[in-house]
Amino acid sequence: MVDGEVIKLKLVTDNKDTAYGFKVDRYMAVDGTPGDQDTTPPAGITNIFASEATPTSVKLIWTAPGDDGNIGTAMFYDIRYSTSTINDLNWAKAAQFQGEPVPKNAGTAQTVIVSGLSWGSFYYFGIKSYDDRGAASILSNITIGTTSPAGCSLSNGKVDLNTGTANTTVFTYSVLYNDSNNQAPKIGYPKIHILLGEKEVKGGLMSPVDGMDTIYTDGKAYQYKGSLPYSGQYSFWFEAFNKDNKPARTVVYQGLTVSGVNVAPNLLWTGEVGYENDGINPNGVDSGKECVYKVKYTDANNDPVATGYPKVSIYNPSGQLIGSVVMKYESGSWSTGAIYRLATLTSSTAGRYSYKFEAKDVVGATAMGSPVATNYGPTVSGAPVLNWIGGTGYEKDGINPEVGIAARDTVFIYQVKYTDPDGDKPYPGYPQLHIYKGGVELAGESPKSMIKVTADETDAVYKSGVIYKVEYKFPIGGSDYTYNFEATDRWGVPATGEPASRLMDAPDVNNPPFLEWSKMNDGYMLDGVDPDSGQVGASFTFTVKYSHYDNDAPAPGYPKVAIFAGDVLFGSFTMALVDPSANNYKKGKLYTYSLKLSQAGSYSYQFVACDVKGVPAIGEPIKKRIGPIVSTIPVLSWLGTAGYESDGVSPDDGTKDTVFTFKVKYTNMFPPAANLPRVIITSTGGEVIEAKMSGTGTDYAKGVEFNYATKLSGKGIYSYSSRSENTIGMMATGTPVQIMSGPRVKMPPGTITTLVATNPATSSVKLTWTAPGDDGSIGTATQYDIRYATVTITDANWNNAVRCVNTPAPGITGIGQSFVVTGLQPYTRYYFAMKTRDEVPNWSGLSNVAVGMTILPVITITQVIPPNGSVSFTTLPSENRIRCTADIKPDSLDAGYNNQIEWEIDDDPRDSNPSGNPNDIQRGNDVQLQITMPPVPADTDGRGFPLSYRIVASVVINNATYTSVATYTTQDEMDQIRQEYIDMNKTTKPARTAFVNAQTYVNPGHFVFNAINWSVNPATGSRYNWAIFTIGQHLENIRAAIGNQIMSVNSGYRSPIRQLQVNPTAPESRHIYGDAVDIGLRDWDGNGNTDELDYWIMRRAAEAKGAT
Repeated sequence: MVDGEVIKLKLVTDNKDTAYGFKVDRYMAVDGTPGDQDTTPPAGITNIFASEATPTSVKLIWTAPGDDGNIGTAMFYDIRYSTSTINDLNWAKAAQFQGEPVPKNAGTAQTVIVSGLSWGSFYYFGIKSYDDRGAASILSNITIGTTSPAGCSLSNGKVDLNTGTANTTVFTYSVLYNDSNNQAPKIGYPKIHILLGEKEVKGGLMSPVDGMDTIYTDGKAYQYKGSLPYSGQYSFWFEAFNKDNKPARTVVYQGLTVSGVNVAPNLLWTGEVGYENDGINPNGVDSGKECVYKVKYTDANNDPVATGYPKVSIYNPSGQLIGSVVMKYESGSWSTGAIYRLATLTSSTAGRYSYKFEAKDVVGATAMGSPVATNYGPTVSGAPVLNWIGGTGYEKDGINPEVGIAARDTVFIYQVKYTDPDGDKPYPGYPQLHIYKGGVELAGESPKSMIKVTADETDAVYKSGVIYKVEYKFPIGGSDYTYNFEATDRWGVPATGEPASRLMDAPDVNNPPFLEWSKMNDGYMLDGVDPDSGQVGASFTFTVKYSHYDNDAPAPGYPKVAIFAGDVLFGSFTMALVDPSANNYKKGKLYTYSLKLSQAGSYSYQFVACDVKGVPAIGEPIKKRIGPIVSTIPVLSWLGTAGYESDGVSPDDGTKDTVFTFKVKYTNMFPPAANLPRVIITSTGGEVIEAKMSGTGTDYAKGVEFNYATKLSGKGIYSYSSRSENTIGMMATGTPVQIMSGPRVKMPPGTITTLVATNPATSSVKLTWTAPGDDGSIGTATQYDIRYATVTITDANWNNAVRCVNTPAPGITGIGQSFVVTGLQPYTRYYFAMKTRDEVPNWSGLSNVAVGMTILPVITITQVIPPNGSVSFTTLPSENRIRCTADIKPDSLDAGYNNQIEWEIDDDPRDSNPSGNPNDIQRGNDVQLQITMPPVPADTDGRGFPLSYRIVASVVINNATYTSVATYTTQDEMDQIRQEYIDMNKTTKPARTAFVNAQTYVNPGHFVFNAINWSVNPATGSRYNWAIFTIGQHLENIRAAIGNQIMSVNSGYRSPIRQLQVNPTAPESRHIYGDAVDIGLRDWDGNGNTDELDYWIMRRAAEAKGAT
């Protein structure tokens, strides 16, 4: 088939009234094999349904299938409808809808409005999908739709949002109104009905979107906007009437979800004063008095309270309902809490009443919370009465005494009598005393609960009266104190009576003078003497601060300081005013007194003062305090015992493992202060150790030995000193407080732990390690001692191991070092170890033992000069026999060689007699032997090229033979030479020549033949014999012959383009391939010498120089 070719299809009927269609598939065939074909049709649609209808149309909704099953996108739809059911048998007879939508991606929702239908009719709808090759899906499910009757209809009802928030989000509802007679809707329609559950909560008249639109036959849009009051899942429907009063309505649409679930309201206590834990105040009250009920209503959805709520139900003491009354709104919001209240008068019936609250929100949810349970209150009871007790000092008030001194020993006793007509006890914590100063209640001190004095707990006792009291000391004086009492009975009914209703004026409290530390400097921050201690005969100054709240001066002769020696009064001394001009005693004035104490010992003191009214002073300084301490100076000295005759450390020298003990004697009448004496030890590097020394006795006056023992880790000569002071702060003197030299610590170098044996050879092993320090890991050591043996090395056999000579000097600590141990036997296991010393000398410990094994000799062929040249290889001085063999196979049997050439030479290098034709050597360092091989003859046709080489060298050591790796030429290299030979024979172009001396050394591991030997043949003008090798000098001669031009030449045999420019000093071979340059031996000058090389430059190279 070609483009433009006419294709004819013949259709034969089956006489079964079958409908036919045509489809042509095109696909590519490559080399006669068809390409892949699509064999998967679209998936069948299973969820088509008819949703909305007008008099002439029905809306269909479904989910798009794919091109291959449910993957991809189908090509087109075929939608059909009929007034009778549709199946595969009558599919072709169903009416095809013209106007199917283009399929969307698989899984996408699609819709179409099938129009042109008859009003008030019943229709069946079905759909098939086709892919790009015309493959059809199976028939979809069949859905049924009914067009609206003639008249009005509603369709396309919807809401713009699926979710929102109650009372916040504005939702837009819309619907299309149709009328076949173009009648407008009846006034008041269309309407929307919005439901929450089964209850309609909102709705109403809808507004036209376009007020100028008067065409109703094609649908006119109406909408309704508003928020929703509650959270939950909503639904909605629409209804309308036309002017002929014909109805239309939609199905109920499942609508949006408003965020949050309707939460039942909560009832809470208001938390106001009197309503902290209940809903009534007061809790106890006399009959006929007002009680107020309060409750807080909260709703998380901000739903208002339902009509008739909240309400409070009140029950009498017998539990019978008195009434249920709706409460009045007071303040607050429903979301944060709205407070409701009800005020009532108590009944004349005494007893304990009860109540509970009820509430619902507008949705009908019942409120929860503690207030909905039964709560008790108020208690209707007779009020208790408070009276004065009438005893001595309490005839007309409740306090005794009425005058006293603040902050001293004056105890003021308050008393009151509690009487209750019902015999009820007071509420716990009552009666209470309230104390005021200047009309303000004493914070933190008032009110005070009173203590019951009267015995018994019977009702009769409380009916006759019970006495309560409380004691109190006033911290501050004043004449503006007042007080009263408060009480309630156990029901909370407040007490009456003068003690409760009258504010009493008492007591009068005088302020005492106040002594405190002067804090005039650091010596007086916590006491009244400075210094706190001193030597015999030192001067001590006593200071105190006198202040008075009422600005009263001290009485004459005061303040005084009383000084005691032990428990005996040493003297009482009047103190002097520091600043006589100062007269503000309210702020405080300083007084001082100084004296010298001539006797050692522990003293104490206290201050005494009173004001001009004779009121004694208060304050911390009136208490006896220790001080000052008078003492001699403490002394530190050496012990004078063995090892400590003239210093304080023993031993005088040692290592880092030595324990050094420091000792000193402390002498004084007072013990040393806490954590003293101390020794201060300093290393040569400046590191300091300060430690507390331990004592061995308590008789400090005679002297007590103190010591401290430690190991010292640093190397060198240390220094030390001691210090101490007694408990009164006097610093010790004596020789030990001076810096002394010693002890001396000797430290060896660090032990090597990183020794490793590497790079084994036939007679040597390389050792590596990390250099240690001179002192452990610090500094640079002085010398290494490296040894080896054929058994493991220990401290016990160290001296038996072989000691290495010419070892390296130690490096800086941490640096890597190495040393090659020579003179070892091949193929032998050796053990290596080492030690390090410093300049003392201190030797380190034995290092880790490293293990290494020498290897077998390695014979390396270093040079081969074919075809008749020499073979070179490396031998060792310990060898006592050498051998070299070569196998050379000719190119072909017709070259005159029926067998391969074998050649061998055998010699002992220890003698001076040649064997074969070697260059004999003597023992010594590693040497290179060069042995000349026998020639390889060439045939007369130039086909004497060797097909392959195999060269092996071996040595005999201690009657054991070690053989080198065989060296070969490769077949690929031979093939290259052969091709070059063929290419050269085809050449007939004139040549240009240059002459050099032939010298042919190459690397034996890379047999690349670079040139062809050329000799003249009278018959043909030229012929080639065999290949030879070239080095860089040959190419330099070429460059000299043809100039400095850089020529790019092409190889005739698998070689890349190369530039013909050579460094004349380069030692390596230069490889030239192909038909550009060939090199051979020839007698060009006719002198009979055929050792000259000729360079035949092909036309390409010659023409570049203008050669002919």
